[in-house]
Amino acid sequence: RWFVNSPAWSADGAYVYARKHFVAERSLGAGEIWTYHASGPSDGLQVTERVGSQKDNGEPEASPDGRYLYYSKDVTPGLNFEYNKDPNGTIYAIMRRDLTTGRERRAVSVQGGSVAPAVSPDGKTLAYIRRQRTKSFLYLRDLQTGRDRQLFGNVDKDLQEAWAIHGLYPQFSWTPDGKALVVWGEGKIWKVDVASGQGKVVPFTARVEQTINDAVRFPQKVHPDDFPVKMLRDVRVAPDGKSVVYSALGHLYARALPEGQPKRLTTDNRFEFFPSFSRDGQWIVYATWTDADMGRVRVMRADGSSGRDVVTRPGHYVEPSFSPDGRTIVFRHAGGDSTRGPYNSEDAGIHVVPTAGGEPILVREGGADAEFDHTGQRIYFRDNRGGNYTLVSVGVPASSSAVPGRDEIEHIKSPNATEYAVSPDGAWIAFEERFKTFIAPFPRTGRSVEIGSGTQAYPVQRVSRDAGFFLHWSGDSKRLHWTLGPDLFTRDLARTFAFVEGGLAKADDAEVKGTPIGFTVKADRPSGVIALVGARVITMAGLKPGAIQGTPGVIENATVVITGNRITAIGPSSSVQVPSGATRVDVTGKTIMPGIVDAHAHVGGEGDGLLAESSWP
Repeated sequence: RWFVNSPAWSADGAYVYARKHFVAERSLGAGEIWTYHASGPSDGLQVTERVGSQKDNGEPEASPDGRYLYYSKDVTPGLNFEYNKDPNGTIYAIMRRDLTTGRERRAVSVQGGSVAPAVSPDGKTLAYIRRQRTKSFLYLRDLQTGRDRQLFGNVDKDLQEAWAIHGLYPQFSWTPDGKALVVWGEGKIWKVDVASGQGKVVPFTARVEQTINDAVRFPQKVHPDDFPVKMLRDVRVAPDGKSVVYSALGHLYARALPEGQPKRLTTDNRFEFFPSFSRDGQWIVYATWTDADMGRVRVMRADGSSGRDVVTRPGHYVEPSFSPDGRTIVFRHAGGDSTRGPYNSEDAGIHVVPTAGGEPILVREGGADAEFDHTGQRIYFRDNRGGNYTLVSVGVPASSSAVPGRDEIEHIKSPNATEYAVSPDGAWIAFEERFKTFIAPFPRTGRSVEIGSGTQAYPVQRVSRDAGFFLHWSGDSKRLHWTLGPDLFTRDLARTFAFVEGGLAKADDAEVKGTPIGFTVKADRPSGVIALVGARVITMAGLKPGAIQGTPGVIENATVVITGNRITAIGPSSSVQVPSGATRVDVTGKTIMPGIVDAHAHVGGEGDGLLAESSWP
């Protein structure tokens, strides 16, 4: 299976060492070395320990005497994977683990890094791959003296800067007599003589069967007059289930349920996020943002009227919600980052403030997704503790002089959950795991309880077919709501568990159908005519011979005429007529080319959800 790879035999042939892959909060995860008995399938035994959930161990290699295990390890500082690694330093080192005592040391730790260890049959020499600037080389190390020798250069660049799920370089090996190495490089298999460093190509043929399918293509309408709004954020159904509010296109919209047309709740020019209803459904609390004035926490009536700031000091505010009696609001001050800037970042953390207004009181400095419990005396929040997403509660401080976070209680933990939602009556908990939605009774034992999709200690039921986001409960705690894109889903507890009041004799596993709650808006469309004059233009004619004078596919001294949102003329300036009244822009010395679409981007602060979402309407 893909998450167990890079196998290597033990010296006696009784075991196989391999890299085992783990995924936690980041999609590509980390690796450990495990061993499996060769007699047949087994769960295996752990050999090494990964550093956090984003750093890698891999490429195991056992010594011929069976005493040591060599492997490559990411030794860069910290627990997080970093994209901007310096290959001139030491990203990876080759570790040596004593399989009797468990003691480890760095066997090879050099500038340029060291990966893909391979021990000679006599156990005296270690072959490995090492980077020098932008190129990798095959090296040999005398394990007794520690001297290195560059052996062969016809290898490909290793993957030290990248995620090494399947190893940093394809596995290679010594010949049984120890006089040569067989290694892959430049699309060939080489036999490299150890004495001379000379490599000879090993010819080979392979029979490969490939299935070539027709490309799946759909017609695309470029710049339509209107478009569907599908990215609905921070969705919340009113406690009585009669309406829903959410953030879209950077503003708050409300819609009656089950039928109704979405409409904006305010005429505010600020970005609006994280709406949440009061328990009586009469008020909505939310957060705002502008680059000029920064953020505020505001309340308004459910119809959008009577809006006012509750937290008036500029800041980076997210995730506000009401206490059960509506008199207090809890929110998180996310602090600044490289996107929103560093200003007004003091006092970051979870706070409470009277709904009527006043000075916020710090509850604790860390945590996220804060909300009051059913008593109104404690506040739940989510925290990452020891690799587990943990649901914790803390008492509401009586005054600003109280010590923040002094009476914390851990309730629920999970290595894979990414979202929790506790019902208003405190009896149920919903959670998201691996993009699936689950419901369980809220277990209370006085100690932290692990929860997950495979939990057998108490009832846990999956309720979503596909992914689910923005989990929240109905006001009577009998229904769970979640969304996927523009669709709202609702699941009754009575359909989920037979033991609840009114529950079916057998839980209904039928798929929950979503209710579309999105809307369609007019696309922005510029007006007027612009002429870009004098540029070098790279066209989409490609390298079609003779299409354009000079370099194929390129027009020197070109004019591009744009009318509204369409290119209406393009060609040599001598042959393109610029309409009267057009705005001319001299772009001499510039190059114009067709746009390149980047479908992958990292935007905004970690877990803040402010500009990250507003940048992608």
